[in-house]
Amino acid sequence: MTQTLPNNAAKSANTLLPQDKSMALRALIAVTEDLVEFSERESQVLAKNDMMNLAVMQDEKTLITQRYVQLAQEFRNRLEEFRGADPGLLDRLEELQKSLGENSRHNNKIINQVQNKAQKKTEGVLMNANKLSQSNPVRFSTDTLLALNEQQEKQGA
Repeated sequence: MTQTLPNNAAKSANTLLPQDKSMALRALIAVTEDLVEFSERESQVLAKNDMMNLAVMQDEKTLITQRYVQLAQEFRNRLEEFRGADPGLLDRLEELQKSLGENSRHNNKIINQVQNKAQKKTEGVLMNANKLSQSNPVRFSTDTLLALNEQQEKQGA
C-alpha cells in the first residue's frame, strides 16, 4: 500500500535547507564559509608542498563539498523563492562564491603543477632505468633461465 504525503511533507522530505528564506541563506552561507576556509587551509598546505597533510585532508574536503553541492543544488531548485530574500545575505553569498571560485582555481593550478612535476620526474627515472638496463644488461645463470622458461610455460598452459 502506497501512502501519499501532502505536498508540503513531500517537499520537506527532500530538502536540506530550512523553508525560511533567511535561515536557508544563512545555512548556505555557513557551508560556503566552511568550504572557503578549507580551501585557504588547503592552499597553505600546497604552498608548503606538504602532500601528506593534503592527502589527510581529502576526506574532510569530500564531506564539506558533498554538503555544499547538495545545498547549492537545492538553492538553484528553489531560486524563485529566494528572489525577494534579504539583499545583504544574497550579497554575502555571492561574495563567498567568488572567493571560493578564486581559491579553487588557485589550488587547482598548484595541484596541476605538482602533478606535471611528478610526471616529468617519473618519466626521467624511467628513461634513466631504461638507459641503465641497455648499458648494463642483466645476465641470468642457466638455472635461472630454465626456471623462468618453466614458469612461463606453466602460465601459458
